[in-house]
Amino acid sequence: MLYTHSYSDNIILERIKNLQQDSLVSLYEAHYLPALNYIVKNGGDEVATQQALSGALVQLWREVLANKYEAEGPIEQFVLARTRELFHKRKVKKSQRAESEEEKRNEKRERMAQLFGLLDAKERDILHLYYFEGLDFENIAKAKSLGSAAAARQALDAAWGKLDKISIIMFNQQNDKA
Repeated sequence: MLYTHSYSDNIILERIKNLQQDSLVSLYEAHYLPALNYIVKNGGDEVATQQALSGALVQLWREVLANKYEAEGPIEQFVLARTRELFHKRKVKKSQRAESEEEKRNEKRERMAQLFGLLDAKERDILHLYYFEGLDFENIAKAKSLGSAAAARQALDAAWGKLDKISIIMFNQQNDKA
């Protein structure tokens, strides 16, 4: 057995029923390293171990207090099995969230590309020089032969104004289709 104490499973269950939280602390300490070892081998870290193991112990606590805990083996087996299960569920959810976020980013990139495609070359260049090249208005004015930094600022504002109008029109068209 992994326990760092000499309590049997029956004593641990009784201690949980009597709301003695130190029994959970002992179980946590006793199962942390085996849980960490498993989770790290499967792409997790200490935080994932803490979350999964804590979740498993909360499940044990709730089941014992609700008289729903049915021992199919030692508590150690229950705790480590639930820890692994919770870890993999969280890992799947995290992966699904990442995929969903990537899909949203791709949709936004697509819409931005569509919007930028509706601008003329001068407007695209000014936006690119300012936001992607980091040029100030004076250097944009020189690069685009605009005469002054104020003219470059006005051109940038005009490009944004056009983007705003186009995006509103596109948004309204999408809502009309829906």
